[in-house]
Formats: sequence, C-alpha cells, structure tokens
Amino acid sequence: TRRKRAEQAAARRSARIERERTAQELLLERLNGVVAEVTSAVAEARSRSDLERSVVEGLAATYAGAWIGSYEPAAEAVVRRAAAGWPGDDGGRPADESIPVDGDGEDILEAAVSRAITDHQVTIRACTDGTLPPTAVAAVPLHYGDALYGVVGVYTENNSEFDEHERAVLTALGRTVATGLNTLE
Repeated sequence: TRRKRAEQAAARRSARIERERTAQELLLERLNGVVAEVTSAVAEARSRSDLERSVVEGLAATYAGAWIGSYEPAAEAVVRRAAAGWPGDDGGRPADESIPVDGDGEDILEAAVSRAITDHQVTIRACTDGTLPPTAVAAVPLHYGDALYGVVGVYTENNSEFDEHERAVLTALGRTVATGLNTLE
C-alpha cells in the first residue's frame, strides 16, 4: 500500500507539472505574439494615429480589448484616441472619452488610469462591480524619460491573464510605444 500511495502521489505530481508546462507554453506563445504585433506597429507607423490604431489592434488580437489615450495635463485627464476589440469599440464609453486622472474613486477604470499616471507603473484592477463584463483592466503608462504621452488600457476576460509575467511584458510594451511616440514627435 505504501508503494501504491507513492505511485499515486508521483502520478498526481506528474499531471500537475504537465498542466503547468502547458500553461507556460500558452503564456509564452501569447506574449510572443503580442510583443511582435506591438513592436511591428511601432516600427512601421508613419503617424501618431497610425501607431495608436495599430497598437490597439495588436493588443485586441490577444486580449478582450484595448484602447490608447493621450495625457492632457491641462485637463488632468487621459483622452481616448483609438480603441479595438470589445469593450474598446462598444463598451458604452465614447471614443473620445475623457478619463480624469485625479481619482481614487469607485470607477475602476478611472482609478487604474490615475494610479498608472501617478506611479508610472502598470496598474491592474479587477472588475468586480459588474459594470464591465471583462474581469480585469490594466492601465499601462506611456512614458519616455520625463515625457508622459498617455495610457494604454487592456481588458481581459480572465484575471489570471494578468500575472507578474504579463505585467513585465506590458511595462516593456508601454516603453516601446512611448519610444515610438517620441520618435514620431
């Protein structure tokens, strides 16, 4: 019986390791695709609007949806400029929506954008209030040196998609997009 218990434990451990390996392979494949899409969009863009449109389309191909907005310091707001995928296109928010950056209020999107602008770090918020069908939003700041260009919002339908690996990739993508915006300016 001791041998049988050891065999069963080894089989469970083997199955768990295989599930983890499969999940890691899927994560790597997904992240590789989004990095390639966004990097290509930045390299090929000839205008800010081309870059913004291509970036959100690349992100929306991997996630539930994405949008990009420019930071308007005088208004203390981020103004959405391009969106792709659900809920970016039709999530009930206008294409040129102004998102205040002074809030730690109850609006999940406003809180995430505000924190991303203030801390210059990717901010992830769970959508637990039922106002958005996605389960999480990541606000990715676009900064290059001292210049703050705006924020990219990324939606997912699964909270587990935004793990620490994902946060690191989104941070790098935010810097890549900001570098592209800086080059275009």
